[in-house]
Amino acid sequence: MKSRKRAEEIKMKKLTQWDLTAWLESVVAEGYIIGLDLSNRDLSELDFCGYKFKKCNFSGSDMSNAVIRSCGILNCNFTKARLDNAICWKNNFMFSAFEKANMIGADIRTSDLTGCDFSGANLSSAKIFYSRIDGSTFANANLQHAKVNQSIFNNVVFTNSNAEGVDFSGAFFNGYSMGLLRKANNLDLSSRHESIRRGEESDW
Repeated sequence: MKSRKRAEEIKMKKLTQWDLTAWLESVVAEGYIIGLDLSNRDLSELDFCGYKFKKCNFSGSDMSNAVIRSCGILNCNFTKARLDNAICWKNNFMFSAFEKANMIGADIRTSDLTGCDFSGANLSSAKIFYSRIDGSTFANANLQHAKVNQSIFNNVVFTNSNAEGVDFSGAFFNGYSMGLLRKANNLDLSSRHESIRRGEESDW
């Protein structure tokens, strides 16, 4: 029992930027990092810029305040990871899972979130700007006071999500996505309607 606890403590040891970079460089092959297990680790405040990850496991890890920029992150697992206040700019997150992840205050910009699963995730006060969200789900997610300005939504599920105080101004929805959005709880589209009135946005 003690050895198991000790192993868990070592696994959650804080990685330095040097440790992370050396590890990633040791496993990258032909430009990709494939199938790497980065789960249940303290990766907070680290820089992941420029790497291409495929089918990697970040589940349960603390990535709060990390900088993830210009990365390819395809079909990766962030289930129950912590990405509070993480900077996520210019990434391809296609088909990645963020189920029950904590993403409070995360800043996601100019990214592709196609096919991502945010079921049960906490995205309160997050920013999702200039991004594409296609065929993704936010079912049962907490979106309170998030800002999703200038992003494109296509066939996105919002069932039972908490949309209280969400700023949808500048967001583009196809007709089907708008119907799904209305299944969110505490929905208020006044900010979006005001933008439409000013001619700043429209549906597809």
